[in-house]
Amino acid sequence: MNAFMSCASLSKGFAAAFAVGVAIASTNAHGMEDLRVQVVNHTGQSIVALYVSHYNDPLPGPNRLNLNELPAEWSVRINPYDGISGCWYDFLAVMEDRTMSLQEVNACYISRIVFE
Repeated sequence: MNAFMSCASLSKGFAAAFAVGVAIASTNAHGMEDLRVQVVNHTGQSIVALYVSHYNDPLPGPNRLNLNELPAEWSVRINPYDGISGCWYDFLAVMEDRTMSLQEVNACYISRIVFE
């Protein structure tokens, strides 16, 4: 009976550890893939491009706007995740008059950024 109880206890322990591991893995995977940030335009003019790259990357990254323009006082949700882990991103907005505004964003903790 002791051998049976020991085996059952070991199985329960393994099952619990496995469940915790799956929960942690799914949380991390979901957290890294779903970094959507609401981008709000309070600049007084349209944003015509929104380039997103990893923090301090010398290249501007792709235009993630997916619209011809983001009119003043409008917002859009952007997911900066590109398959590379990390939370810090540079959001570079280009306005219709070609001025630019850069914001460094920790997308793991910030879900809304405002360009003014």
